[in-house]
Amino acid sequence: MSTANPPKEIPFTARRHTVGGIAIHYNCPQCQAALKSPVEEAGKDETCPACMYTFVVPGVEAKKENRIREAKARETKEANASSKEALGEFVAKGKAAEKVVRAEHKEVKREGKRRKKKVKGWEKPFTSGLSFWSMVSVFVGILVLVVAILMSFLSVLLVGASLQISLTVFGCCLLINGVIMSCASAIGLEINRWGSMYAVRDHDRDND
Repeated sequence: MSTANPPKEIPFTARRHTVGGIAIHYNCPQCQAALKSPVEEAGKDETCPACMYTFVVPGVEAKKENRIREAKARETKEANASSKEALGEFVAKGKAAEKVVRAEHKEVKREGKRRKKKVKGWEKPFTSGLSFWSMVSVFVGILVLVVAILMSFLSVLLVGASLQISLTVFGCCLLINGVIMSCASAIGLEINRWGSMYAVRDHDRDND
C-alpha cells in the first residue's frame, strides 16, 4: 500500500442531497474510481476502497461555506423561535388584560345597578312619603279651615252667637290647623331623615 499526498487539491463537485446534506464527489487520484464523501470529511485522510490509495478528501472551502450556512440557518431559526415566543407572550398578556378589563366593566355595571336599586328602594320612597304627608297636612288644614268658617257662620245665623264668639271659635280652629300642619311636617321630615340615614349607612357598607 502506498501513501502519497498530491500537491494540489483533487478536483471535486459539491452536491446537495435530500438525505445526508452536502456531499463531495471526486475521483481517486490513483485509479480514477468515482468516490463520494460527506462535506464534513473534507481535509481528512481517506483510503480508496478500490486501490487502497490514501489521499486527502478535497472540499475544505466547501466545508467552511457549509458551516457558515449552517450557523446562519441556526441563528435564523433561533431568531424566529424567539419572535414566536415573544409574540405568544404578547398575545397571552393581551388576552389576560382583556379579561381583566371585561371583569372590571362588569363589576362597574353591577355596582351601578346596585346603586340604582338602592335609590329606588330606600331614598325615593322616603322622599315620596314626605310629599305625601305634606299633602295630607295641607288637605287636613284646608278641611279644618273650611269647617271652622262654616261653624262660625252657622253659629251666627242659627244659634245667634255673637261675632266675638264666632271669631274666637275661628281662631281656635286656625290654631288647631297650624298645630296639625306642624305635626304633619315634623313627621314627614323625621321619616325623610331616617330614610336618608339608612341609605347612607347601606352605601358605606357596600363600599367597605
